[in-house]
Amino acid sequence: MNSNKTIETSKPSSSSKFIPLDFLEIIFYVYIPLIFVPVGLIGNILIIFAFSKKSLNVPKQHRYYYILTAIGDCVAIIGRQLLLTFLGQGLYALSNYTIIFYISTFSVGNCLFSYNAYGVGEMISNYTMAVFCIERFICIKFPLKAKSLINFKRVVISHFIIVAPLTLYEIFHITLTHNLVPTSSGPIPQKCGTDESLPYVVIMTLINNFVLKYGHMFISFIFNILLIIYIRKAQILRKKLLSNTTNDSSKVNVLSNSEITTAIIILLSSIVSLISWVTHSVLSQTEYILGNIAVENPAIKSGWLYKLCDKGYNLAKSILIFGHVINFWVLILKMKSFRNIIFFRYSALSSKFSSSIAQNQKTN
Repeated sequence: MNSNKTIETSKPSSSSKFIPLDFLEIIFYVYIPLIFVPVGLIGNILIIFAFSKKSLNVPKQHRYYYILTAIGDCVAIIGRQLLLTFLGQGLYALSNYTIIFYISTFSVGNCLFSYNAYGVGEMISNYTMAVFCIERFICIKFPLKAKSLINFKRVVISHFIIVAPLTLYEIFHITLTHNLVPTSSGPIPQKCGTDESLPYVVIMTLINNFVLKYGHMFISFIFNILLIIYIRKAQILRKKLLSNTTNDSSKVNVLSNSEITTAIIILLSSIVSLISWVTHSVLSQTEYILGNIAVENPAIKSGWLYKLCDKGYNLAKSILIFGHVINFWVLILKMKSFRNIIFFRYSALSSKFSSSIAQNQKTN
């Protein structure tokens, strides 16, 4: 139920030393953010840059999906990897335990801001992709009806109806249930987490974890499974029909193979996210229970199970954020049209910049 580590320990005195990071914690709190933040932000900014041109030969609603997903990914990366992980803990280890930047532990306000940034970005990105999967299924299976049913205005309205309430609930949930709580792992004595003392935290966390967090994964999983099955059946049927009139039926599959590849990539992404989130939730809750038991038996914290939960939790969290980092690089590798769009936008800007320099030189 608890998606954040909230181990109850006594708060260290001002004279106590902060807990040094071990090797794996340095990887999770320092090196992974140092890679994920620039790679993810640059990639998603390039997506926004590529699809912001109105004259591109890309459906308006598809540009809307790509841009909104990239914005959500940027906000999620800044909230989780930059504010909460690196500036909150990793900078302390990177500076040889001298610089402590309490971005998420300086005050309750900073705590809520950091978590809301991550939560809102995650909701926007994940559920925009879920709505996109539904639209792709409708457009491919019912192409004639899709032309009359789906347009940019309806896409924006339907997306808003789905995403806006979920995002507002995420803000509501984080604001009401999160507070500064003591911690016994990592370099800081307290961090932003779920305050288990609140009477309504259990039901709100259940709704958040099992509806909001799993919902988009199941939507993506179900609609992409249905899409793959439909396309394969259509390919087999077309092949049988064309085999009576031509000897070369190999060209038939080309029509839909790109759609299958896209569906498989999204499907695998949803499966990895589902496994990671289940692992994240189970290990987090197990560590919380062990942490409470350790109040009376401190030896538990040096045991293998507690350490496994702590490291596994951080690994699962890194895999979840990886999904927000990799979108641009998947598009670059998979979509030739996207590579052409990037090249076109770069060429146009370079030409404009060169013309501006030449004009300035002529003026001078």
